[in-house]
Amino acid sequence: MGKRYNIFSNHGTTLIETAAVMSVVGIAIVGLSLGYYNIVTQYESDTVRNNLVSFGNTFINEIAKNLVEADSVDYSGTSMGYAKIIFSNDEDIIPYLAIQVSADGSDFIVSPESAEIAELSIPNRGDYIDSGKRTVKIERFEADANTDVRPSMRNFNSSMVTIILEFEIISKKLLSGEKPKEYVTIERAIFMPKKYIGFHVP
Repeated sequence: MGKRYNIFSNHGTTLIETAAVMSVVGIAIVGLSLGYYNIVTQYESDTVRNNLVSFGNTFINEIAKNLVEADSVDYSGTSMGYAKIIFSNDEDIIPYLAIQVSADGSDFIVSPESAEIAELSIPNRGDYIDSGKRTVKIERFEADANTDVRPSMRNFNSSMVTIILEFEIISKKLLSGEKPKEYVTIERAIFMPKKYIGFHVP
C-alpha cells in the first residue's frame, strides 16, 4: 500500500484581507491616541483650574487681611471695568499710605509694589498654558456692598463687602482648533470690624 501525502496550499492573504487588518489596526491606533489625548488634556485642564483656585483663595485672603486691618476702605471706584479697592491707614505716627488693588484683565495691578499683596501674580504662564494651549484672563473682579434694605442692618451692611473673582480659561484643542471656555469663580463675604466699630464710636 502506497504512502499518502496531505498537501495544503496557502496562497497568502488577499489584498482585501490585508486592507481589513490595516483598517482595524488604524482604528485602534486612532482610538488609543484620542483616548490618551483626552486624558492628558483633562489632566492639564484640572491642573490649571486647581492652580487658579489656589491662587484666587490666597489673593482674597490677602484682600480680607487688608480689609480687616485698614482704618479706611474705599471700593466705590472702578478701573477698566474692574473693582478698584483702596486701603488706607491714617494713624498719627505712621504717614498716610494707601494700598490700591485693581486689574487689567491679564493680571492684578497693585500699588505700592512694596505691599505684600503685590507679590502675588496670577498663574497665567506654564507648561499647560504656553505655546497657545490655553489663555487665562481675569473675567471679573468685583467688590459689592450688601443690599439688605432693613434700617436695623444699615451699619452692618456698610461693614460688609463681597469680593467676586472670576477667571476665564480658554483652551485650544489640537485636533479641531475649537476653543472651549470654562470659568473659575471665587466669592467671599468679608466683614470689616474697624468700619463697624466706627459707627458706634463718637
